[in-house]
Amino acid sequence: MKKWICSFLILLCLLSMTPLCMAVPEAEGESPAEVPEVKAQNVLLISLETGAVIYEKNADERIFPASTTKIMTLILALEHCRDLEAGVTVSETYDDDLIFGSSGINITEGEVFTVADLLYAVAIASANDAANVLAEYVGGSIENFVQMMNDKAAAIGAKNTQFKNVHGLPDDEHYTTAADMALFMQYGMGIDLFQTLMSTYARTIPATNKSSRRLISTTNSLISQVSANYYKYACGGKTGTTTAAGYNLVSWAKKNEKSFLCVAMNADKAASLTNPIFSDSKNLYEWAFENFSLQQIVNTKDPQIEIKVNLSAEKDYVVLCAEENLSAILPNNTDLSTLDYTKDVPEEVLAPIAIGDEIGTLTISKDGVVYGKTKLVAGEDISRSTVLYYLYCIKQFFSNLWVQIVAAILLILLIIYIIIMIRRNRRRRRRVVRLKPRIRY
Repeated sequence: MKKWICSFLILLCLLSMTPLCMAVPEAEGESPAEVPEVKAQNVLLISLETGAVIYEKNADERIFPASTTKIMTLILALEHCRDLEAGVTVSETYDDDLIFGSSGINITEGEVFTVADLLYAVAIASANDAANVLAEYVGGSIENFVQMMNDKAAAIGAKNTQFKNVHGLPDDEHYTTAADMALFMQYGMGIDLFQTLMSTYARTIPATNKSSRRLISTTNSLISQVSANYYKYACGGKTGTTTAAGYNLVSWAKKNEKSFLCVAMNADKAASLTNPIFSDSKNLYEWAFENFSLQQIVNTKDPQIEIKVNLSAEKDYVVLCAEENLSAILPNNTDLSTLDYTKDVPEEVLAPIAIGDEIGTLTISKDGVVYGKTKLVAGEDISRSTVLYYLYCIKQFFSNLWVQIVAAILLILLIIYIIIMIRRNRRRRRRVVRLKPRIRY
């Protein structure tokens, strides 16, 4: 009988535990689909809306950048060349460090180009010769321009980048990281014309004093409509390929309200008959578009915090709300309650308060990534009590240090005056006492 009872109790416990175990996956939600396998050895995928890292793989490892170096070359040229139609004459030293057969547009010594034509040649055709000509024009010398590149990289925030040339041809001391390249591309995207340069897939360079017109086409197959690798959501980017550096691509794509930046670098050339970097990037974009979405993280109608209010007879607190609605790119299964909502507000405020008065700030983040920031404003009107206000003014007046010092001095003087008067009165009384026996009747 005891055995039957024990068996029944054990079975009952197991049955009661089963629903609880099954409920865990439902509460936690499904995980995003597995990240697609990529041939690139150094990868960084980030949201351009928030800067949040969506996926990374050896993003801080030093690697050779190849022609993605030209992202920095273009940044400096755009920042220092105001007149894009200015003529640039090719010097005799433009090809001193170039390798025969490397990418270029067959520039000739003494040939004259506009700055704009050189910029497009660098961005579209990845022309090493055009990069050198631009560098000499902007920096006075290629060596000086390279120093400008390193200074700019440090200013942008790069931690593991060193440039030795302006085009990215092999040099053991010429290196970067996927993380640094993402910084450079994001910085460049904030400069006028940069995105246009990176998104143009073909252009004709007009005839010069030494050459007929040149038709150049992009090395970025993602934006080339005649390529099998064409991806309609890709917006632009820069390629780079050498034997040492492998295949590389820094690009960005946008679909509906979502946009991502993808750095895919160091795909071994010897391991693939075809360039895998375009399919790598496309697969990562598709995975991100499918598994991440724009989600509202702050609603202006939701109260965020209450803080104390002084000088009001009607209420002793005020409700603060966000000034604007905020949305962020997050995994589809994100539990918004796990985000960190940090409120920077004073301990108390003084009435009167009007709806919309700015009182603090709200920052939404998680794991060090800031997803949004907005002002905290009053959600209601609160009037001021006249009596409480005057009492407050009196209190504030006497809490002033100089008022306290003056009051203390006056008090001391008053005490001294009282002491002096007391002593005088005592003397007078003594005199009266001494005079009394002399009085005759």
